[in-house]
Parts: sequence; C-alpha cells; structure tokens
Amino acid sequence: MPGAWATERSRRETRRVWLLLALFGVSILTGALAARLGWLSSGHGAVAGLGVVALALIAFRSAEQASVEAIGWVRGSRAEREVGIELERLRGEGMLVLHDLELDHGGNVDHLVCGRTGAYVVETKLRRYEERHLRQAKREASWAHERLRVWVTPVICLATRDDSPYRRQGVWVMGRAHLVDWLRAGRGTPVDPQRARQALDD
Repeated sequence: MPGAWATERSRRETRRVWLLLALFGVSILTGALAARLGWLSSGHGAVAGLGVVALALIAFRSAEQASVEAIGWVRGSRAEREVGIELERLRGEGMLVLHDLELDHGGNVDHLVCGRTGAYVVETKLRRYEERHLRQAKREASWAHERLRVWVTPVICLATRDDSPYRRQGVWVMGRAHLVDWLRAGRGTPVDPQRARQALDD
C-alpha cells in the first residue's frame, strides 16, 4: 500500500511523543510529591529536586520535537497515498506500479512505475524538496537500475503543488496533477512488467 512505510514511521514517532509526555508527567508528579512531603528541604533533596525539574524539561522539549516529526510523517504518508492512488490508474493500462519498496541500505522507494514508456522511481514530497532529496531520488533510481538492468528515471512529485515538469540535476520534478500524463508520454526503454516484477522479487 502506498505510504505504508511513512505511516509506520508516524506511528513510531507518535508513540515516542506519548512516552516522553508520560515521563514529563511522572517527573512533575514526583517533584510535587517530594515538595509536599518536605523531601526538598535538605541539601540532597534540593539537588534531587533540580534533577527532577531538569528531567521534566528535557522530556517536554523532546516531546515537542518528536511531535513535529510525527506530524511531518503523517502529512508525508497522506501525500504518498494520494500520489499512489493517481499512479494506480496506470496499472489498468498494463504498467507495473509498486509502492514502498525497501532498499538494501535502509529507507524505501515511494513508488516504482515501469512498462511501455520506460522505468521510473517516484519520490513523493508534500510541497518542497531539498538538494538531498535530489541525491536520494538518484540513489533510488540506481538501486532499481541494478535490478531491472535498464535506465531508470528519477522523479520527485510535489503532492500539493501544480509545477509543470522540469529537470534539475538529472531529476524530473513536477506537481501531482502532471505526473500520470507525463509518465504516459515517457520515451524510455520499454520494460516488460512481468519480468520487472520477477527481477525485483529476486
């Protein structure tokens, strides 16, 4: 299913947020109980109290950061699902469409499409991309090339934008609205979908 890898990452980050918030709550309750019982009046108690406060602050800051990452993964998984639904239209036209292919060195290929117009890896981004994403898309294309033994074109799809297709550093970049038609019109080396599937399964 498209977006499954990103969805799992979002779940892991969400669990991390709840664990950190639980640690924050326990720290606050421990500090409040210690103050009520008068344990903080001694020198050692004061040091321990400061340690509890520090732990609570670290847990809260970490939870804040993890929540930002979790939200990013949730949005990313939604974008991958939307792009995946668009790409599924090509399956009915005889093309091979795969999602969430695991890479040998970790990570995944969001989408792979191959058939009569060539072979393509599609990296989905919500609205923008960075230089490192261009390198990432090219690495994914190289990984697919080693298995399919044909040229694989790297693509970045911006799920919430309408950019017309353009090429940057060997990677095609475009908005979601243009992706399917652009793949239909591709001029790559034709790939037999069944053989491609077998090659990827080996």
